[in-house]
Amino acid sequence: MKNPIQNSVQTTIQIIIHPDVAQQLKIATGEKTGSKAFLEAAIRYSFHKRRIADLEHCLVEESKRVMFLEQRIQAVDSACRSVLEITGQKDLLSN
Repeated sequence: MKNPIQNSVQTTIQIIIHPDVAQQLKIATGEKTGSKAFLEAAIRYSFHKRRIADLEHCLVEESKRVMFLEQRIQAVDSACRSVLEITGQKDLLSN
């Protein structure tokens, strides 16, 4: 990801983090310095936070859809079982 504020006024911020954390950020982002890795991770965090919120919303909607379809399937199953019972074909209800 490119820095969205690359050409604007820049401010220096000093952040002290454990060297292991800096190393993990460098590995995760592919950056060679801890400061660039930290900045890249912050930018990615913002993007991924929005993406996760969008995906959570989609998950809720799809879960509602699954519940609706399961109810429809149960209703159809019940209707089919009733028809088989009425027509004397109960032996077809092996499940």
